[in-house]
Amino acid sequence: MKTKNAWLHVAIGLLTVAPVALGEEEVRTIVIPTVFDEGRFIVTPITIDDDTIRLIADTAGGTVMFQESVDRLKLKSMTVASDPKLRVKMPPLLKESWIPGSLEVEGTLIVATKIKQRRMANLATDLDGMLGQSWFAGKVWVFDYPAQKLMVYRQRVLQIPPAAKKLEIGFLRDENGVRQINFPRITVSIGGKSHDMLLETGATAFISVEARRELGDPRSGRRATCFIVQSVFETWRQQHPDWQVVENADIETSGSKKGPMIEVKSMKVAGFEVGPVWFMVRPDPNYHDFTSQWTDKRVDGSVGGNALRDLRVMLDYLKATAWVEKP
Repeated sequence: MKTKNAWLHVAIGLLTVAPVALGEEEVRTIVIPTVFDEGRFIVTPITIDDDTIRLIADTAGGTVMFQESVDRLKLKSMTVASDPKLRVKMPPLLKESWIPGSLEVEGTLIVATKIKQRRMANLATDLDGMLGQSWFAGKVWVFDYPAQKLMVYRQRVLQIPPAAKKLEIGFLRDENGVRQINFPRITVSIGGKSHDMLLETGATAFISVEARRELGDPRSGRRATCFIVQSVFETWRQQHPDWQVVENADIETSGSKKGPMIEVKSMKVAGFEVGPVWFMVRPDPNYHDFTSQWTDKRVDGSVGGNALRDLRVMLDYLKATAWVEKP
């Protein structure tokens, strides 16, 4: 019965659309229910039992739900053949808060372990999980940062905005050109040099009280950020002494000492100049070795929502292309 109800609500939810002006025509899209939290989109569907689910939208993350949330929502976990990971399906949702399914097995979310839940605890408050690369895969999305809206296209006939600029997206592929996973790599220009970066819409900093006090910044320490490897940071600090560096800024840095962050005066995304943009520093192996296993080229860090705040970004996963506007 729950499965039938879920499909019924999906079918009804598909009727809830809103137009987005793209060029001379309007392409109808579905507006995803979200809360815009310090540069990150928190997806907030509501179940038919009036329970709000909070899932951070992260193009470079996994598609998971925490065990505590699984228990609260009274969801039945499942496994599939040759895969030991526990999975759950989304509960039936109210029609006005429909969200699409993922490309995970049978549209499921992986049940996160307590260790992973603790690791993700600082991304946002009261999270139930994350919607990651398998949720975004196979669709066309609009991240409208100025309007604070996340949308998914309902149809494949796209009208590209006249002022938009093309940005290629790289995905890891096998020797036959078959895509292996959907972590998007983009190329940006910083300080006159090109850097391959992971596009990570859920990238989050947890900035220390000391750093916020030094900056005179009253906002929450938990916010969208960009990341850069230590070796590139050291080069920037040497070549750009006018770029502000704040020591002991990053609470999430491993070890007892908090890591630094650096304010890049300006950078270019698809040819559009944006900035200033803060970058948190990470050890080189975090990206050059670990993260780069899942991207088509070696990446030096991540580009997050703080760099995209003035942009409207259309991500076409089917054509591995992005179209970027600066309204």
